[in-house]
Amino acid sequence: PNHVQTSLSDKERDVILRKILCPSFDLVPALSIEHDLKKQVFHRMLSEQKCVLDFLIEQKTAVIQGVAGTGKTLIALEKARRHADKGERVLFLCYNRFLRDYIAENNEHSNIDYYTIDGFACRMCDSSEANYSDLKECLEDHYLNGSFPYQHVVIDEGQDFGQDYIEENDIIQLLETIIIDRDNGEGSFYVFYDSMQLVQGAKVPDYITNADCKLTLYKNCRNTENIATTSMKPIRSRKPKLIDGCIKGSIPKLYFATKSEQLKTVLEIIRSYEENGLRDIVVLTCKTEATSSVAEYIVNGKLQGRYRFTTCRKFKGLEADAIVITDIDKR
Repeated sequence: PNHVQTSLSDKERDVILRKILCPSFDLVPALSIEHDLKKQVFHRMLSEQKCVLDFLIEQKTAVIQGVAGTGKTLIALEKARRHADKGERVLFLCYNRFLRDYIAENNEHSNIDYYTIDGFACRMCDSSEANYSDLKECLEDHYLNGSFPYQHVVIDEGQDFGQDYIEENDIIQLLETIIIDRDNGEGSFYVFYDSMQLVQGAKVPDYITNADCKLTLYKNCRNTENIATTSMKPIRSRKPKLIDGCIKGSIPKLYFATKSEQLKTVLEIIRSYEENGLRDIVVLTCKTEATSSVAEYIVNGKLQGRYRFTTCRKFKGLEADAIVITDIDKR
C-alpha cells in the first residue's frame, strides 16, 4: 500500500521461498485417500474397452468374454447407458441378486430395467416364482404380437445362464430372436461372460458356445496386480495382462482364531479399517450364511446389523473398500 520496494539477493529470495512461502512437509496420506486415488485409476476406461464399445456400434449381436477384472460389467453398463440416453429401452439381466441390487443402485436410469433372470421371469409372467416354461410362452406371445417392451438386451454373468431349465426353454436364443427380428432392425443383443467363473451352472450356455461373433478382453482394469495374479494361479497356462502402472496392492493379512474368537477378531479388523476412514466394509464367509461361525450375529443380512455379510460365492463380481473373509478352515 505504501509502495515499498525491497531488493533481494538471489540467496535471500531462495530462503524466503523455501522456508516461508513453500516449505516442505513430511506428509503421509491416510489409507482412505490412497483408496480414493486407486478408484480414480481403476475407473478409467482402457483403450481395449473403448475399442470393444466402438465395435459394438455396428455389431448388433455379440458375446464378450473376459476374466475377472477385465471390465465386462463396466462395458455392459456403459453400452446400456448409451442406448438409454437416446431414449431407447434396455433390459439388463444378470444372475446374481447382489450384483443386480448393486448395479441398479449405482446406475439408475429411467430407460434401463435391471433384473436377475429369475426376477425377469416373475415380472414377465406376473408370478411370485420363476417358471421358465411360462416365460417361454410369454416371450413367444410378445414375439408374435411385436409387443416386447425393450429394444436392447444386455446380459452379464452369461456363463451362469447355462442352467438346464433356462437351456431347455431356449430363453437366451428366444430373447435374441425377439430383439433382432424387430421391424426397425435397430435392436442389439449382447452377452458378457467368463468361463472361468462358472459358479452357478454346470456348463457354459449353448448360445455362447455357438455364437458367431465372439470378442475377448485380456487386460486387467480393476484388480490390483496382486489380486489379478493370485486369482489366475490355478490356471497355470494363463497370466493376466496388466495395464502399465497397475497398482501393486497391499498383501492380505492372515489372522488365526478359534471359532469362539472369530467374531471378536473380525470386529477388531473392521475397527482398524474404520479408523483409517474406510466405510464400505464387507464380511464374507467361506461357508453358508447359516453355518458361519458368526451366523447368530447376523441381522437382515448384516453383521451386528451394520456390516454387509454374505458368502464368497454370492459376492462374485462385486467389490468393496475392504473385505474380511472368515470361516477359512482346512476345507
